[in-house]
This record gives sequence, structure tokens and C-alpha cells, in this order.
Amino acid sequence: MSRVIALVAVALWALSAATHAYAQADLERFGRLAARLSSSDAGPKSDPIAEEAMEIVIGRSARAIKAGPRAMESAASPFVEIARRAADPEGPPATRYGRLTVRAAAASDVAAMTVTCGAVTRLAAFRRSTGKRLAVPGSASWMFPWSARPVVSSDGTVALIAESVQDAGMRTSIRMDVVSVGASGLRRTVTASLARLLDWGGFRLNGDRLTMTGIEPPRSFMTTSPERLFTVVREYRLGAGTARVVREELGQPEVRCVDRWLAHAYAVSKPTGLQKRVLDDFPEMGVIETWRVAGSRSRPVVELAFPDGVAKFTLARGRALTVTGYSLGK
Repeated sequence: MSRVIALVAVALWALSAATHAYAQADLERFGRLAARLSSSDAGPKSDPIAEEAMEIVIGRSARAIKAGPRAMESAASPFVEIARRAADPEGPPATRYGRLTVRAAAASDVAAMTVTCGAVTRLAAFRRSTGKRLAVPGSASWMFPWSARPVVSSDGTVALIAESVQDAGMRTSIRMDVVSVGASGLRRTVTASLARLLDWGGFRLNGDRLTMTGIEPPRSFMTTSPERLFTVVREYRLGAGTARVVREELGQPEVRCVDRWLAHAYAVSKPTGLQKRVLDDFPEMGVIETWRVAGSRSRPVVELAFPDGVAKFTLARGRALTVTGYSLGK
């Protein structure tokens, strides 16, 4: 009996040593790749070196699937530290490969993780019961220029919430991609995007409800980057392989009405008489300096200040808002 116990102990020690050696080999190989990537920027075209480095991280994290998302992220910690040490000591630019982030989520029988290396993210998904890796859409294997993290709903629906990576600017872009999980892998079902100000907007998760807050761009004119115009608060319920809108708040409805009316004026071959007056004053709309809504609730007046003058639009509020008047002031 003691001989059997001794043989088992030796086998376990050998397995532990082999596992340690394998993990060490992964760390060393990743370190060599990180050193080669540390001075390079991510781009829209996939990089075989970066892909190999991310696959090493995914492979190690996948071994902790049954222990949960935190364990998966913890398994990647040594690689994050190696990437940090290989990077510029003063801090790499946002788009540089030297930045490494790993995020994981799991529910039902699905575990998902993202590896973000500089300005590119790679998604991996697995069956928790078997550890089998699921096929993902090709666009989710090299997401540029996005930093993304996974969300998994209670029934196993996977959503990727992402923010664009850039070195400068007052705005970024945010997006949500929802994928359904089937026997053959993941399939994208819903995509939504908004702009986000650096001090406002983003995502909020509450159970299976995901709220996306941001800004939609005007269709007929432009605004400065810090301008908080055409705000959107949209709440989705995740489940059954998709995302359904359960609540929506669209800000500045009066200005939105004017924007739609102007966009139509510029697009049609036969604008109305009122629209022609606007087109005569503004052959094309530029950047508005300021905007405001005046007048009364039943007769609001939208003022758009351009360098060449203030365009004033009178609206009527019935079942819907409509533009009924226009004048140009100073």
C-alpha cells in the first residue's frame, strides 16, 4: 500500500513539475513576443505576433474556466506584468501594443473573455461544462481600434461592450455587439454605437439590463467635440441571443426636429419654399457655435448660431413637432 502511495506521489510531483515547466515556457515565449511588440502600434490589419501573444494568454486563462471569471483574469496577471515591464517606462501611447488588459465573464454554460493589446481586442468563448472553445465571428478576433469587455446574461447571451482607443480628442466612440451562442459557435445579432464625451456617457450593467448612454451625430450640421447635443439613453434587456430596447430617452427633441428637416432640405431635388430660404442663406451647414431652445412649449424656437449669423426656426407642437418658420439674425 505504501508503495502505491509513493508511486502516486511521484506521479503527482512529475505532473506538477511538467505543468510548471509548461507555464514557464508560456511566460518566456510571451516575454519574447512582448519585447518585439512593445514599440509597435496596433493597426486595422491583424499582426501574427500580436495574435500569437494573445493566444498564449487565452490558453492559460482557459485553464481556469471552471473556477470562474476572476480566476481566469488572475491567470493572466503574469502576462499583464510582463507586458507592462516590456513597455515604455514613461507609459506607452494608448494605441501601443504594450498595454495588455484581460477581462472575463461567465453565466449559464458560457464563459467569455477578451484580451486587449493596445488598440486591438480579441474575443474567446468557451463551454464551461466541457472547456470547448467556441468559434467567434472573424471581426471579433481582431477588433480595431477597440478596447472591449464581455458581458454574459443569465441565459448565456454574450455582449461585447467597447470604447474606441485613441491618443487624443474630446470624444470617443462606444459600441455594443450582441452574439447568440449556438452549437457551431457565436453569431452576431445586434450592433449599436454612439459617441461618448470624455466626462459623460458609457455603459451601466444591472443584471441582464444594459444601459448605453451617449450622443448621436447631427445629420445636417456639425458641433464642437465637447458639445452635449442629441443625447441618448438607451436601456437593453439581454437574452435569447439578442438585445431588446426596453427604454429610450432622446434628448433635445426640438433641435432634432430641425436637424431632420434640414437634412431633408439638403437631400431632396425640390425643397419647399421655406427650405429654399434656408438653402439660400446656408448652401451648406458648418459648425454651430452655440444653440438654444426659446419660445413656448407649444411654439418653441430653435436658435443655431453659426459664424455667419443665427438661424432661428419656429416650430409647432402637435402630435409631432414640425418646422413652420425661419429667419436669419445676427
